[in-house]
Amino acid sequence: MATANQKINASTIIAGLDSVFVEVLKQMETGLSADLSYHNYAHTLDVLEQALTLARRENCSDRDVHLLTIAAIYHDAGFLIRKQANEPVGAQMAVTAMRRRGGYSDLECSEVSQMILDTTLLMTGEAQQSNAPLSPYLLDADLSNLGRDCFWDQTKALADEVNVPATNFFKISLALMERHNWQSSAGVELYQQRKERNMSDLRQVIKSGREAP
Repeated sequence: MATANQKINASTIIAGLDSVFVEVLKQMETGLSADLSYHNYAHTLDVLEQALTLARRENCSDRDVHLLTIAAIYHDAGFLIRKQANEPVGAQMAVTAMRRRGGYSDLECSEVSQMILDTTLLMTGEAQQSNAPLSPYLLDADLSNLGRDCFWDQTKALADEVNVPATNFFKISLALMERHNWQSSAGVELYQQRKERNMSDLRQVIKSGREAP
């Protein structure tokens, strides 16, 4: 396992996983719809890297990091079956794989399931809510693009995926960002400053009507 100061690499993490968990990654790499320009295989790998980076920054145990790894891998696996309400599907897929592999307690299976369910965006109030101890890392990783350099590219990709013109989608993104708060201290440290800059730039684009960066 990587230490807090080492860069997390998804390929290295995956290489150490049991084949039962690698199977779903192979399915996602080739089986996800080409229409998923945002919720694609690359997104899953990115969320995996970001989640483990956050967890290591807060000195989570190796076992917790392992459970978080499973949740990150399966958090969008439900898209293999359906786009809407995919989180319960991914959660069940993760638990089924854990049962198949063996060696996981009921509590661990429940926690992984809840982490995945927690990635569902809420329509009112705060955009996300953590209901499991490790959920903050997965939730912050899932929306980490809000506070990173890739913000504009990923926002345009999501607009394309949901078939909404980018200029219209920018207002939706801003509304989400205004309801969003990082769930972990590490998330605040790593992403908040850039998120504030992204929000400022987004407001200017919306106000001026100019083309996004």
